[in-house]
Amino acid sequence: MLTRATTTSLVQNAVFNTQELLETILLHLPKPQNLLAARRVNSHWNAVILTSTPLRRKVYLTPQPTSKHTPWLFDAKRKTLRLCTSQECEMPGALWTLPATLNSVFFCVEGVGMRDGITKRVQRAEPVLLRARPDMSGANAEEKGGICEGMLVCQPASKQVTFEWVVERVGKGDVLSRSSRSGNGSGRLRKFITDKVTNERGVTFGDLMGAVRDAIKRMPGGLGTDGSEWSVVVEKSSLWLSGVVFPTEEDREGVEMGAVGGRAT
Repeated sequence: MLTRATTTSLVQNAVFNTQELLETILLHLPKPQNLLAARRVNSHWNAVILTSTPLRRKVYLTPQPTSKHTPWLFDAKRKTLRLCTSQECEMPGALWTLPATLNSVFFCVEGVGMRDGITKRVQRAEPVLLRARPDMSGANAEEKGGICEGMLVCQPASKQVTFEWVVERVGKGDVLSRSSRSGNGSGRLRKFITDKVTNERGVTFGDLMGAVRDAIKRMPGGLGTDGSEWSVVVEKSSLWLSGVVFPTEEDREGVEMGAVGGRAT
């Protein structure tokens, strides 16, 4: 005899074991972190997330088609930001950008450029900070099931990222004298790294970390030499993404309703 609990369990199993239904449910999860956690439920959930194109886009593994995103055009004369037609994007000197969503697993923009209005931020590359200190050894590639470094920096994807990071090393012989600290006050050997990463499919976290590791390896006594370990000084490091801006919901509503800034038309 079937009890209510047994019936409920059977229904739940039927729903969660049906790929289309499970995909629909998982698409309602608000953050990529939620999907990364959902991968650990069982092998079926993991397979659904990794094979579903909509879910892969939500977890920043597959680029969103840029054709589905209307560019925003900055009108320098009126100091306004509005929706842009394809013809306007092709005009010489046109300053256009794509509204994007930043991968919140690794990055944030709070407190960096958000103090400026959207019309100011769209005129330059959007500054981005790291949420936490990444593992320079490459262990991030195995974390969360080995997909971490394949995740895009944002959606729709940015094809070019410039970074300026400060890295420090602590190991045998790396503790500096007070006179050699160059003002950092930590007694640790610090180096400034700046470079540009390009990927036509969209820059990934792995592209970024690979460029940083390569830069460190080119230093005297590179990565891991003499048992030392390099790490990123998060509060001193930033990156800039070309061709995209990270608007608030208020910004999006304003542009979609007409224009933001100056004299709206």
